[in-house]
Amino acid sequence: MKKVLWFVLGFALVLIVGGAFLLGCLPNPQASDATPPPAISTPEATPASAPTTAPALASLAWRRDGAAGCSGLRVDDLSQLHLVPCEGDAALMRFSQEELHTYLGYVARYAPFAFQEDPSPENDMSTVTLTFVGRGTREATIEEQAEMADWAAAVHARIQAEAQRNTMIATARAALAERLNIVPDVITTVAVESVTWPDACLGLPETGSACAEVETPGYRIILRVGNDTYTYHTDLDGLVRLGVSQEPSPTPTQTVATTPTPTASPTTTPSPTATATATASPTATPVPTWTPAPAPTDHWRAEYYANHQLLGIPAVVARENSVNHTWGYGAPSGVPEDHFSARWTRRIHFEDGQYDFRLEADDGVRLWVGGMLIIDRWSGGHRVDFVSQKHIPAGEHDVVVEYFELEGYAKIDLGWNKIYIPPTPAPEPIITDWRGEYYNNTTLEGPPALITNEVDLQFEWGEGSPHPAIQRDRFSARYARRLHFSRGEYRLTAVVDDGVRVWIDGRLVIDAWQTGIRRAYTHVLTLDGSHDL
Repeated sequence: MKKVLWFVLGFALVLIVGGAFLLGCLPNPQASDATPPPAISTPEATPASAPTTAPALASLAWRRDGAAGCSGLRVDDLSQLHLVPCEGDAALMRFSQEELHTYLGYVARYAPFAFQEDPSPENDMSTVTLTFVGRGTREATIEEQAEMADWAAAVHARIQAEAQRNTMIATARAALAERLNIVPDVITTVAVESVTWPDACLGLPETGSACAEVETPGYRIILRVGNDTYTYHTDLDGLVRLGVSQEPSPTPTQTVATTPTPTASPTTTPSPTATATATASPTATPVPTWTPAPAPTDHWRAEYYANHQLLGIPAVVARENSVNHTWGYGAPSGVPEDHFSARWTRRIHFEDGQYDFRLEADDGVRLWVGGMLIIDRWSGGHRVDFVSQKHIPAGEHDVVVEYFELEGYAKIDLGWNKIYIPPTPAPEPIITDWRGEYYNNTTLEGPPALITNEVDLQFEWGEGSPHPAIQRDRFSARYARRLHFSRGEYRLTAVVDDGVRVWIDGRLVIDAWQTGIRRAYTHVLTLDGSHDL
């Protein structure tokens, strides 16, 4: 029994020693000197493979929310200005030149940011938010962000007032159109004036009706249909009331008109009609008249008036090279920013023909050429581009432009161009022999200037040309015909000055497309049957 026990213990000891020996021979994966596995290299992105980020599109969004309601503005990626109400669609508006210049400066200078101003007494307890995306790299400070928000608020106030004014004008025009059972397009807006009415009845109390004596801001809008004038009183919220309906005076020269009344055609050198101002005394005091010199031929004579009626003596008379002005919300030197007028006169030579006359104006404008009224838009409103096509006989004609500005944006731009009417092409001749096509170029390009039927191809033009419609030099021609040949060998000869090419059935057989003196070119070939030359 002891022998068996010692045998088992000895065998176990052998197994333990042998196992330890085998483990010592195997590599230890945790050893510090073990060889690391090969690293997998990851290629670095090169500039060519790096994604390119497109430049951000500039934009601005401003909004005010409060107890008085909400409204805002937006400038899109095309730098177009929009008025954004709480409800309804956004309205496209216009930057003034100064506003656009300021905005583009912001875009170039500042990086994108978001700004919020919490309610406070300074902002009428409203929350103001501004989201700006610029292309600059400078981070705007809190003060600079607030400054931009204040700028956006000022722009918003201006365009909101402009939109409100336009809405009230449209409401008054619609009311008059309904009253007279006419379409609004025949109504002329003569003048629009911002006023503060003494009461809620807009200064037009009704018998038997109570009227709150509270100051009410609004407009006095003067409209005209034919020779009749209508004055509407409005508030800012859609209320319009007809105040005055004035019949045309039988003696208009004794009445101060709200705006100059258009005439069928002015005199060669138009001037304001002498008028008289009614006074308390029985004797009217005549207004001084202005008699301009004859129309100049080398410049425009510009006459600027400190009223929108072309009345009295001009405040400024100037020499100008063109009738092209963008005053924005300003005005010419020497006249007020609003309610001014102007007249430009010049004597110009015209060739006989049809002309496109274009006038872009804000507000009213008229154009005469040689006493003929070409464009007549004597009314206030947004900038409008007018185009009129008229025939002008040859000679010198007086060109007269009259313009007035009521309120807001001011601009005028005059231009014209002669319309080229190509002559009616002559009917194409009947081709029985060679079809000849002549071109006023050396490349056979474009439609032919002349098509003829040529009996044969033997020409000696000398120093002349094939036809009065073709120039003497640098012209080209193409001749084509289908001919029948009996089977045989033929010698084809072309004598030319300068270049020539000859095809038979689309195959080029003579190629001498070059300048040079008179030379003969030949080609021998076998023909049989009908062939295209």
